[in-house]
Amino acid sequence: MIIPYPYNRTGAHADIPGGAVRGERGVFTWLRNGSLHQMAMAIDDAFLNSAKVRSMAVLRDGTANRTTVNSGGSQAVSAGGLADGLTVNSGGRVSVCSGGTAAEVTVNFYGSVYVSSGGTVSGGTVHSSGFIYLADSASAAGMRVSGYGTLSAGNGNAFTDIAVESSGRFYAGNSASVSNLTVCSGANFSCQTGAEASRVSVLSGGILYANSGAKCLDVRLESGGRIQPYVLGRDEDTVLTGSGPHGSFSVSNGTARGFTMEAATLPLYYYASAVSTTLSSGGSLFVSYGAVAEHNTVGSYGRVLVYSGGTAADITVGSGGSAWADFHGTCLDVSVESGGIVYASNWGECSRVSVASGGYAYGYSGGRFVSAMVDGSMVLYSAASAGALTVGTGGFCSASRGCGVTSAEVQSGGRFWLNDCGSAAGIRVESGGSAWFLNTGKVCGLELSAGAYASASAYVTLTDVSVGEGAALYLSQYTTATGVSVASGGTAYIGSRAAALEVVSAEGAVISVNGGYVEYVTGN
Repeated sequence: MIIPYPYNRTGAHADIPGGAVRGERGVFTWLRNGSLHQMAMAIDDAFLNSAKVRSMAVLRDGTANRTTVNSGGSQAVSAGGLADGLTVNSGGRVSVCSGGTAAEVTVNFYGSVYVSSGGTVSGGTVHSSGFIYLADSASAAGMRVSGYGTLSAGNGNAFTDIAVESSGRFYAGNSASVSNLTVCSGANFSCQTGAEASRVSVLSGGILYANSGAKCLDVRLESGGRIQPYVLGRDEDTVLTGSGPHGSFSVSNGTARGFTMEAATLPLYYYASAVSTTLSSGGSLFVSYGAVAEHNTVGSYGRVLVYSGGTAADITVGSGGSAWADFHGTCLDVSVESGGIVYASNWGECSRVSVASGGYAYGYSGGRFVSAMVDGSMVLYSAASAGALTVGTGGFCSASRGCGVTSAEVQSGGRFWLNDCGSAAGIRVESGGSAWFLNTGKVCGLELSAGAYASASAYVTLTDVSVGEGAALYLSQYTTATGVSVASGGTAYIGSRAAALEVVSAEGAVISVNGGYVEYVTGN
């Protein structure tokens, strides 16, 4: 029979034949001195602490309802036992053994719950500095982890219907099974090796880390949510599928597809690949060690960084975005729009580059550009180089401090500068274009078309120079030009301390000497 509350203020019950049996079934409480206080099949509203009623054991078929465990108090839930509506406060301890269940659990500041292998915790909240730990193969369902609360586990655990709020800590462990997980703003979840997470919702401000060897399936990424995938070449174990505001994305067999990275990074390791990646708002793509990224779109504050052995191909760099070929990395087919930037440094190489008006290209420390069309600006310094370069209308290219440029065409309205010990070969300047060579540079093969302009000064050496009709070449300040051909209507000015050697001039050519030296002037 159930003893009415007015006559049993401890909340004890005896509701099945035989009642509680010590060591076998029922609920038992003990006083501070270790003596038995209560025994019943169910006990309601017990209060456990170090002062009086110190501990409780919930055995088979026993039910403890609405127990409060305070500092110095402890509760143990054995196989077949149930603790329902449990509150664990600072210094309180609860142990859920194999086959035991704790339901609707509230863990407050510095309270702790330990769930052994085969035990279950179902429903409730872990508050700030509260702690629930699941040993290997334990399970949890319907739990909410609030700010600075912790839900942690060993290996092989099962989690269902978990919500992680801002600054909440949820560590599922390796080989875990997680389903119906919600990662709220300010929270993050890391899916570890061997774990499988399905139906994961990442809300705005939340972060999902999909690590090596994990499977994250049916991820729903809301606007402002972030995902951090792991991509390793020839990796059959790591799988990620999902969708977000920008469409579907996936990782399988070492290939990432369709990712939009905002305030997050997509690293590609050891022969991994990525297809159709969009970078913006602090999003980055790292490509190295044989990895390949194709069809990349870089928006404002987005970056593509390609390092040793990595390759990125088909890159569109928009305003505020940047692409880097660094430490022997390679960028191919790069289109730089107004406000975008492409870099080649530390022997990195960019090939087939188009720089629109208002766009920028920078090369330094051995970086190289090959086959580049520049309608914006290109600046090369510190031993950088460029080949098959076209400087378009309104375009500008400056090469200084030991840089080298080969096979360059400067179109009408384009400007080319070579400065500070630079070298150039095969430079053609079209009508309306201009070239300037300064400070100890070397130029081999300079062709000035009709209406083009070039100036060389301060210890520059030129060889094989052709000045077309209506074109003009100015030499000054210890500059020497050898093998100069001036067409009819073309002009060569040899200024102070300059020299023009092996000069051939057609009838109607103008050779103007003002303090310089001319050798072998011959009319045709």
